[in-house]
Amino acid sequence: MNYSPPPFLGFDDSLRHIPKSLIDSAETDIARLEYHVAQLQSMLSDAMRRLENARNAVPTHKALLSPIRHIPVELLQKIFLHCLPDGEYTRPSPYTAPLLLTQVCSSWRHLALASPRLWTSLWVQVSSTNLDRRLNTMATWFQRSGACPLSLYAQIQPLGLPIVHMFFMLLDLYRTRWKDLRLVFPFSWSGPALEILSRGAPSLEVLRIRIARSSNTSPSTLHTPFIITDDSAPKLRRLSWGITGSERVPVLPQLSHLTELDVDYTLSVLECLQVLQQCPNLESCEFWKIRTIPDPLTLYSLSPLVVPKLRTLALHSTHVVGALLDHLTLPTLSWLKISVIMDDEDHTTWSQSSFNSFLARSSCSLRSLNLHNVLPSEDTLIQCLQGVSASLTELILLDTRGAFLLRDTALSLLTPSQAMDGKVICLCPKLEVIRLGRSLLATDGKLGEMIESRWKHNQCWGQVARLRSISPSIRAADHPEDVHRLTMLREEGLHWS
Repeated sequence: MNYSPPPFLGFDDSLRHIPKSLIDSAETDIARLEYHVAQLQSMLSDAMRRLENARNAVPTHKALLSPIRHIPVELLQKIFLHCLPDGEYTRPSPYTAPLLLTQVCSSWRHLALASPRLWTSLWVQVSSTNLDRRLNTMATWFQRSGACPLSLYAQIQPLGLPIVHMFFMLLDLYRTRWKDLRLVFPFSWSGPALEILSRGAPSLEVLRIRIARSSNTSPSTLHTPFIITDDSAPKLRRLSWGITGSERVPVLPQLSHLTELDVDYTLSVLECLQVLQQCPNLESCEFWKIRTIPDPLTLYSLSPLVVPKLRTLALHSTHVVGALLDHLTLPTLSWLKISVIMDDEDHTTWSQSSFNSFLARSSCSLRSLNLHNVLPSEDTLIQCLQGVSASLTELILLDTRGAFLLRDTALSLLTPSQAMDGKVICLCPKLEVIRLGRSLLATDGKLGEMIESRWKHNQCWGQVARLRSISPSIRAADHPEDVHRLTMLREEGLHWS
């Protein structure tokens, strides 16, 4: 639609007399008001800014009044220590302490970095893909540890020789401060590793070495044993030395103060005796691979070796346990485990006379007896129990050969009965824990009768301990009465698994 202006009606003479000052005055008012509005807007913006600052300051000021701000630095450092993850060694992670503590605020970061005890433990896995990062982590971590003793668990994959030297140079740099050192490395690294260890570690208390099988190499042996002595490791208390595979890196500890020893590589009876002789104050010892290695005839002319403080002994062997027991006297032994390694030629033998002579010669109060694929028959089990009857509190019988050692006769002897004179008669009256595995072959009800008699009548007779835990491998289809009795006793508190 087209727009048409209204018709011109003529000029109004009255408009001719409007003073120009009126327009000037209005324009002045507009300018003044615009200036005033601009001032108000500036004041409003400033007020809004100050309001926002005040709002932001409140949480900060409240944080300053937080109780944690008033905790002394020494106490906060102790709290930081309790924030460290559980476990012997600390794995670096931004989601756990100590790295997490450095991300909370600047003051916590400064305090964490100034707390050496937060950085004394480290777990690393070194490979060709992460070598630089791991070495930098180790260097930074231990630089922050000040002068504190150090703990390191390092798993190292096969790497090139220059990289090997880089790792062990860093390890050697802190050699005098190692307290707990655990290394897993391939056989090809044995030379550099033993060279570092042979230089001595005056603060070392725990040393655990696991030498892994080297790929694409034939089995080999370091013919010179690694000798660790009181001079090279004066504080060493725990030593674990293991080899995976058929390589052989022998160790000969000569440590008068060593209390715990774990050796996991092939040893002969004579070598076991030599190790025990060089560590006279051992309290716990485990030999994992005692095999039939020809020993000099002089072995059989040796007098029994006395290890006066040895309380725990575990022997894993083929069929030479008797020869070792013949040459040991352990007056304080309370825990004994014997496990037979099943090889392709199943020619394992058990010398009951050697075991009986060992017990008689040692006069020890054996509290725990753990036998795995050892005994040939129920008769030998009964003889073993008769030898330790007065002190035994735990019996573990594990068998994968189908020998079924625990039968009716042994269960009857373990079942308490009261004689005419009121005396309670049974084998192992102090027995509290029995773990049977698949060693049971008995009439249904015999096991339940034995357990029930030790559970219900011990308070009346007073001479028989209450059985606390039983672990038989039985099925309800084969032992319905036994299962029923055990179910009832479990409701009364017996631990049955």
